[in-house]
Amino acid sequence: MERINKESIAELLLEKSARGGLHVSDIAANLVNRLSDGLFFESPPLNKDAVQEKVNRILNNESKKAAGDFVHVKNPKTGKPQKGVYRLKRKKNEGESIKVDPLEPSPPEPAPDKLDRPENTNLFVGKAGECAVMSELLFQGYNVNSMLVDDGVDIVASKNNMFYYLQVKTTVVDDKNRIYATIRQKKFNDYIGTQIRYVVVARCRVNKVDTNLYFVFDNRKIQELVFGKKINSNQDRIYIKIEIDPKDNKPYIYDEKRECIAFYMNNFDL
Repeated sequence: MERINKESIAELLLEKSARGGLHVSDIAANLVNRLSDGLFFESPPLNKDAVQEKVNRILNNESKKAAGDFVHVKNPKTGKPQKGVYRLKRKKNEGESIKVDPLEPSPPEPAPDKLDRPENTNLFVGKAGECAVMSELLFQGYNVNSMLVDDGVDIVASKNNMFYYLQVKTTVVDDKNRIYATIRQKKFNDYIGTQIRYVVVARCRVNKVDTNLYFVFDNRKIQELVFGKKINSNQDRIYIKIEIDPKDNKPYIYDEKRECIAFYMNNFDL
C-alpha cells in the first residue's frame, strides 16, 4: 500500500485518457491493475476497497489545499463539483502542476494483442521473468545462478572470469504499448560502483505469439538518464517508462525528455 500515494495517482491522471478526470473507483481499479503486475508485485495482493479508501483520502485532503495538485471536476451544467471525480490541477500560465509526458502516441501497427492473463498469477510472474533472463544468458554463454535470498540481486552471471549481478523487473506491455518499471533508490545506491545490470522483462504478444522484450541497463546508464531527465526519480524510487513509438516501432525511454533505447533492447552483452 505504500505505493498508493500522490505520485502514483498523479502519474495515472497524466494519461491522455484521464486528463479530464476520473472517479476514485476507476483510479483505484487502475492502480490495483498496474501495481499488481509482476514488477510492482505486492504481497499480500492489493485490495481494491482498501486502495479506493486510501485514494479517496489522499484526493480529498489534497483538493482542500491551496497548493494541492488535485481538484474536483465540475459538472459543466451545474458548475458544482462531481462527487468522487478528480483531475490534476491546472495553474494559471503554467499548464498543469505536474509536467505532462511529451508524447501521447497511438498504438503501433500492428499493435501487440493485449494479454489475457488468468487471475492470481502474480506469484509466478517475477520468477518467470528471472528464468527467462537466465535462459537468454545461457544461450549467450554465461554461467548463471539464481539467488536464494532477494537482497537487490536476483541472478549472478559469469563469463570469461567476469561476474555480474542482475536485478530483474518483470511486467507486460500495456494496451498503449507502454512499459513501466521501478527500482528502489536505496538498493540502487547500495550497488553503485559494482557490476550490476538491471533487466526489464516486458511480456507481450506479437502476431498471436507470446514473447518477451528485454531491456538491459547498467547503473551508470540509469544515472545518465536520470540526469538527462529521461527517467524520473525521488528519494524512494526510480521510475522507468518505455514506449514503442508508432512512427518507427522503436523503444524510447521518456520522462521530461526521451531517448531511443533500441541499442539496449535484447542486448545481453553485459
